[in-house]
This record gives sequence, structure tokens and C-alpha cells, in this order.
Amino acid sequence: MPNTTVQEGTSVTSHPRTGAHRALRYCAALAAAAGLLAGCSSSEEDGSTPAAPAVVDQAARALLPKAIADAGTVKIGLGAQFPPFSYHPESGKGYAGYEPDLMDAIMDRLGLKPEYIDVKSVGEAVPTIQSGRISVAALGITDNAERQEHVIFVDNLIGRNGAVFPAAAEGKYKQFTDMCGLKVAAVIGSVSVTIVETENAECTTLGKPPMTLVQFKDNAATLLAVRSGRADAAMQTYPGAGYQVKQNPGAFWALPINDGMNARFPNGIAVDRRQPELAKAIAAALQGLVADGTYAKILTDNDVDPELNGITEVHTDWATNGFS
Repeated sequence: MPNTTVQEGTSVTSHPRTGAHRALRYCAALAAAAGLLAGCSSSEEDGSTPAAPAVVDQAARALLPKAIADAGTVKIGLGAQFPPFSYHPESGKGYAGYEPDLMDAIMDRLGLKPEYIDVKSVGEAVPTIQSGRISVAALGITDNAERQEHVIFVDNLIGRNGAVFPAAAEGKYKQFTDMCGLKVAAVIGSVSVTIVETENAECTTLGKPPMTLVQFKDNAATLLAVRSGRADAAMQTYPGAGYQVKQNPGAFWALPINDGMNARFPNGIAVDRRQPELAKAIAAALQGLVADGTYAKILTDNDVDPELNGITEVHTDWATNGFS
């Protein structure tokens, strides 16, 4: 099967989330953790109103490793080009999306300050955790057995397969097997690569030509390939596929894929397997956010459908622990 891989130099860089208002939230979270609900103020003279103190989940915080609780901070990998999961907004400053908003909320509940680090691709996430440069990664990462060898997944979303086509293709394809014979773009190291390779066996069974897989470094490059005609379609998970259609009116059409391998699958926050207490604390904080409705609001605010993609109970390593 023909395979084209486009790779560029990769790097991992520290990137602050936002400006003064994030500093205020961090201060509030840490003050609450210490039982000091005093007002916090910004060093920036922006005239902003101090944020309300965050409410720390003391039961979840008690699960933290002592070293992390004492340090008060966690290094977390986020992606710059994975909307609506995690991306840099048009200003280029900080992060936007479901994952950073959720990690902000989790860290607030744990009384910790997150230090966000750019991770350039899904394929880099686990190796960067293994290297010790980050403890956690949140890029809409698909939970699977291979990745579980190195990380614990705190599963926070149900992903679904999708494909993005040029708008002119709307209605031409109905299911995954209709894509046999097409040139399909996918991100290096993503679950989409495995899904396309596996689905090609079904194409052969049906007497159809296989899909030609073309791999790129990130989602933006796969979409550019579709725009330029270098690929017929780009594999994207839902909600990513629907988001691209909404953000690019008249340019794309998205096909929800309900057949083939992994029509639905767990996505999760990847935590260093060498830090199980941290994973337990994150899971406990997330369960609190699910229970009080904060989680569903974060999804809705980021154009993610809680009914289609949301969870109602937090699982760890769900892919090998009862997901169906």
C-alpha cells in the first residue's frame, strides 16, 4: 500500500495559557488549597476584576503524590493544532479548546497550577511523557492497549470516526467502505492510521481497491491536502470533523463514519504510568466536574455535543477495561 509521510522538525516548548486572568485563577486555586480564601490580585494593571476563588476538591487533592502537592504545579502537554480539542486561538497567545478548559478546571479542583507545554503531534505525546518532560498530555488522545504500556488514561470523551471531504463531495459517500480507492490523509501516529490500514482489508474482501494512506504531521496539514487536491479526504474524529465544517463554511463536508473498526472509541487524558496517584487524583477531580455539570458545560462551550461525545462516569484505561 502506498504510503507518503510528511514530517517536519518537532519540538516541545513551554506556552502560557493566557495572561492576567489565568494568574488570578491560579492564585485563587492555591489560596483555596491552603484554606486561605483571601482575594487575589493581578500584577498587570488591566483594570480587571479579581476572579472568584476556585473551589478545591479536598478529597481529590488528598490523592495527589506529596511531591506534586508540595510543588503546586504539573507540566501538561497540549496541542496547538487540534481544534476543538486544543489549539492556539487567532491571537496566537495561550490555548483554546475543550482540553485546556477541562484541564484548567481539573487543576483548579486539585489546587494546582498547570504549566502547559506544546506537543506538536499526537504521536509525540507518549514519548514526551516517557522522557519526563511532562507528566500529563491532553490532545484528544485515543486510549489503546499499546499506549497503556506507558501511560494511564483518564478517559474524558467518546470519540467517533469521521472524514472531511471537499464540500463538492457532499452526499457522494455514505459509509467507510465507500472510501475504498480514495487517497486519504491522516495524522502521523494517530489512531486514524491504524483504522485506515485495517479497513483496507475490508476493501479487498469487497473486491475494491484499497485506500492510499498519506500521512502528515498535524490536522492542519491533512486539511490543506484536501483543499489542494493532494488527498480526497482527511480522517478526523468527531467532534473534530464537524468543527472543521463549521469553521470553514462552503469549504468542507463531514461524513460521520458508523461502520468499520473503532466506530466509537475512548479518548483520554494520558498520565505517566509511573505516577498512578496523579492519575487517581485527576480522575476524582474529573468525576466531580461530571457530577456537578461543569464538564457538560465545557463541552457545550467548545462545540462538543455532550450527548454524542460526553461521558457520564469516569473510567481509567477504558479501552481494555470494558469499553464497548
